[in-house]
Amino acid sequence: MNQNIQKYYIDIIVYLERHRIPRPLYVFWDGERYKVDRIISVKKTFSKAGGCGLRYDCLINGHRRALFLEREGKWFIESDIPDYNRVYEDYAE
Repeated sequence: MNQNIQKYYIDIIVYLERHRIPRPLYVFWDGERYKVDRIISVKKTFSKAGGCGLRYDCLINGHRRALFLEREGKWFIESDIPDYNRVYEDYAE
């Protein structure tokens, strides 16, 4: 198993109810939109990839994923895909 966890900033659609924490509804990753099927837990913690914030353990398309909301309001996902940004940039050219 690859232990080289990276963080990748993502676009996300959230539902924000008054006096509650944001609830992610859709994640945009690699040019695709994925529905957040279920939020398993939410807690303040550190990311394995660096940084900290609110960690959302979610089911997305049947896969468990960790989404993070940083204090600055930016969202990222932890992934073990190596050199994802380089691969995506090559594809976009």
